[in-house]
Amino acid sequence: MNTTHQKPIVIANWKLGLDYEESTVLLNKISNDQEELESVAHIILCPSATSLADAKKILGEDTKVEIGAQNMYFEERGAYTGENSILAIKQLGANYVIIGHSERRKYFNEKNEDVAKKTELALRHGIVPIICIGETYEERQSQRAELVVTEQLEAAIKAISFKDTHQIIIAYEPIWAIGTGQAINPEQAKLMAMVIHQKLIDMLPESVVATMRVIYGGSVDAENIAPFVDGRIISGVLVGGASQQFPAFRALVQALKQR
Repeated sequence: MNTTHQKPIVIANWKLGLDYEESTVLLNKISNDQEELESVAHIILCPSATSLADAKKILGEDTKVEIGAQNMYFEERGAYTGENSILAIKQLGANYVIIGHSERRKYFNEKNEDVAKKTELALRHGIVPIICIGETYEERQSQRAELVVTEQLEAAIKAISFKDTHQIIIAYEPIWAIGTGQAINPEQAKLMAMVIHQKLIDMLPESVVATMRVIYGGSVDAENIAPFVDGRIISGVLVGGASQQFPAFRALVQALKQR
């Protein structure tokens, strides 16, 4: 697994935005340009589960672009129709998995305890969890944003017995900014990232905290990405819509050269 963190992290969450053929086309375009993209950022692609196997094949064995799943279930096996198996995800070449995305919480009733179970199972199998946390507009307006975010973070990791080899990515995604085209102010995002960093320091040994990274997600694109990623407080981005078309994705990655 690529553990280099000097470069900014760019995680592309394709959601349910692309069908199988469209995913294949985009994967081929990224594969053809992967050397240039990887020279700028550590790229992690999260296609639909139906495209995971092809993603690894198209990118090639020697690729530095990594693959992640958009979701997983918190049990290895069982009568759970339609769920994604952590065993299959790993066998298909994924090194990462998105956990607790606001859309999972909203549309599929995913709870903090589900996020905790998934996080523990992912780490047990050597998969890096990308844990999504964030507040609603109402929670921010009522001055509860920091409380909500730190409670979500604590619930996800408090019961885990961490090892120094464990890696976790925390994606701060203010729910009210996702898919709206309106990103949060970069300084506001950095303030929340500092709150998250402090919570991690309060909860975990320094050696474990050193392996974790905080990134931002929520309507980022080539026009606004650079001010968010300073490499110290915010290490990268989780991108949705802007990652589903190659010109927009390429421009977004290239924009990181301006930081």
